[in-house]
Amino acid sequence: MGIWRLPFDGQLKPYEEGQQFGNTKYPRGRGYFHDGYDFGSAKYSGNFKAVNDGKVIFAGYYGGAVGYAIVLQIAEYQVMYQEFGSAYFVKAGDTVKVGQALGTLTSNHLHVGITKKDWRTALSSWDIDDGTWLNPIPILTSGTSTGDPEQNTEEEEEMIKFTVVDGIYKGTKGYLYNGRFIVGGNTGDYAIIYNKLKSMESAGKIKPITDDINNAEYEKLINVFPSYKNSK
Repeated sequence: MGIWRLPFDGQLKPYEEGQQFGNTKYPRGRGYFHDGYDFGSAKYSGNFKAVNDGKVIFAGYYGGAVGYAIVLQIAEYQVMYQEFGSAYFVKAGDTVKVGQALGTLTSNHLHVGITKKDWRTALSSWDIDDGTWLNPIPILTSGTSTGDPEQNTEEEEEMIKFTVVDGIYKGTKGYLYNGRFIVGGNTGDYAIIYNKLKSMESAGKIKPITDDINNAEYEKLINVFPSYKNSK
């Protein structure tokens, strides 16, 4: 496997409310849960690419609300590209390399979802946070070949463990490192990562710099990264 990357070239850009993974302000089906991350055409354009080495297990028109989709098997993950329009270059059975163009964005956004389950089965959980769908951003920006923060954190020299000390987010705790923003108090995949980092810190495997930040600084962070519940 290669190193995980975003589906578009360049850096991750601030999202519009509703594009982020997790609970949003917009109702969807049985709640407010969004099962992936939307890369909007106002900030991303052109060809979208393989986020790692893998094999195409589906490419074509699926029907219903899904429309056209591409699904890659990447190690234990199934990565689903959808809502991009109808322009795609690959077929089921193809082997792809990280950074290889898969299709062209011709709609208003590309939706990327990641699951460890069979993607067809996972579609039944599109509107509920039951752990089926994983937050794509910490995996895609992990800087590793596994998507697991444990691989590189022992060598991380600038990991920051922060606590918000004032305002409406007072008491929120989390980790900021290597372009990743991990906040406690969430459910599903993010909770697993946050708890793993806490355990590694307790065991002395990582030694983050501790820092208190104010409410304004935290709001700047959540303008770029998905926001999560207070972890106090």
